[in-house]
Amino acid sequence: MRLPPHLGATSLGQNTSGVLQLNFPGGAAHALPVGNIIVDTSRPDGATLTGNGTVEIAINGVITTFAPSLVDVGQFATQLTRLDGTANAVVQEDGR
Repeated sequence: MRLPPHLGATSLGQNTSGVLQLNFPGGAAHALPVGNIIVDTSRPDGATLTGNGTVEIAINGVITTFAPSLVDVGQFATQLTRLDGTANAVVQEDGR
């Protein structure tokens, strides 16, 4: 994902689990694309935090929603199974 320079963020792309790393001045965030892509040409470029903890990034009228994510979802699942062999992990559309 190429972000416009005025957003102040850069992307290193997605890892093998599909997790996107976004770098911001002073830090980084890991997110997973969720839901449907929306096209709204009236929406300006930018990032919007939603009430459920996701962020919508609009670029040239294309809006993609991202939920916070672990850096390595597979590693998390492996560690969870080591703690409890019967445990299940489910990531919902909003990242919870």
